[in-house]
Amino acid sequence: MDILQSILLGILQGATEFFPVSSTGHLILAEKFIPASGDAALFNVFLHAGTLAALLLAMQSDISRLLGEMFRMIGGLLRNLLAYFKSSASHKEPDYVRVVTSNYGKMFLLILTASASSAVVALPLRKFGLTGTNNLIFSGAGFLLTGMLLLVTDRIEPGTKVPRDITYVQAALIGLIQGVTVLNGISRTGIMIVAGILLGFGKKFAIRFSFLLSVPVVFGALILDLGVLLHTDMSVDILANYAAGLLAALIAGLITIGAAMNTMRKSGFKVFSYYSFVIGTLSIICSFIF
Repeated sequence: MDILQSILLGILQGATEFFPVSSTGHLILAEKFIPASGDAALFNVFLHAGTLAALLLAMQSDISRLLGEMFRMIGGLLRNLLAYFKSSASHKEPDYVRVVTSNYGKMFLLILTASASSAVVALPLRKFGLTGTNNLIFSGAGFLLTGMLLLVTDRIEPGTKVPRDITYVQAALIGLIQGVTVLNGISRTGIMIVAGILLGFGKKFAIRFSFLLSVPVVFGALILDLGVLLHTDMSVDILANYAAGLLAALIAGLITIGAAMNTMRKSGFKVFSYYSFVIGTLSIICSFIF
């Protein structure tokens, strides 16, 4: 794999990551035609780091407000803890403050809850997902499952729920469902939007929540893969190829993320469903060739 091939795979990652189709499934299929030099799974880590950077840049306003709420809530918890100890000493009623005071504060806790429950499912399944990294039948089946769920969801009228209407049990359920998407070919974005709409989320919020929820999940996966990177010997040429793929994924992701959000908000999921059926069938056919 030369640097041009790395860039092409990076563009493919950035172009598919934010649509409800599996970017990993696309990479598995594409890498059968463009074999990666070195470790293909490690190269894919670099590509996902690129699209994570694109997401952080594109949604920096939301993310900065979520982080601001996190620090404000930590301050509120510390103040309440201090009020408790003061009241114990003085035998007076403690002067507590509200910790969650905004939609962004509630959204932060929903994301935290969903991320924690995701880990419960994702960590045990992760080894199985990595084992099937190059298995086109697995990824093809994942595409077909995603397509069926998108087709069903396209016929359902989205709800109107926003963060204040969503329970932590619902957030935990979404997290458990998200954990399954470590299996190849299953679109994390697609499944999260499907789960949100089935739980009554507004369509716009389901899309936004899906994107924001991917930040801690992808970041956590990258941290787990960091150990592999530190223990892998790479030549300068391979590292340069990986870096080129990362940069291409970042740029392509920045270009497509807005289009992805607008397309999913204004259109249905039927076209993505049909596309998933086609690419899933192609993956399964190719599994008998490669």
